[in-house]
Amino acid sequence: MDLLSTIHPLEVKRKINEPIREVNRLTPVAGSGISIARYPSGTVVSATGSGSGSGVSPGSDEYDGPFTVELIQEEDKQLVRCRDGQNENSACAGYIRVGSLLQAVEVRSWDVKSGIVYAEVLYEDSESEDGKGSYTIDIYFEESLPEDSDPKRWILRIAEVACDENDTCTVSQIWENGDIEVSGRWVR
Repeated sequence: MDLLSTIHPLEVKRKINEPIREVNRLTPVAGSGISIARYPSGTVVSATGSGSGSGVSPGSDEYDGPFTVELIQEEDKQLVRCRDGQNENSACAGYIRVGSLLQAVEVRSWDVKSGIVYAEVLYEDSESEDGKGSYTIDIYFEESLPEDSDPKRWILRIAEVACDENDTCTVSQIWENGDIEVSGRWVR
């Protein structure tokens, strides 16, 4: 009985939390140019970059990876374009993975205006016998994000475009982590 009276609850709590802190310390964390994908079969750590080891040019704050949003001049008009910043000639802006489905998203260009470039994944239940639904995956440029709160809709802001009264526009890149991976309850 004397042994039980000498155990301090704070000491027990500290001992229990030691392995938890150790696991948290060893858990990989994504950062600029590094993405981490966790699958039932294992974890994949990917680095994006063009020789510098990251998706960011050395000495610059400019992102140049998948889903790079930029202003371009085409003939006599300015456009907003979403492309793969590492490959000027690629027809693919980047890849979006939803569960085991990997879809290439084509390069897109839009007329310039103030707005938000975003990726959207929408899951639609199927009425077929197999019960498998389908995904609609794409990128869009709108004045604001959709306000629909469908739990089977996933949205990621990629960049914001701001234009002033003199039609001077700037792009603020928000997504700087390479290709996109979607997870959620409805992902199959």
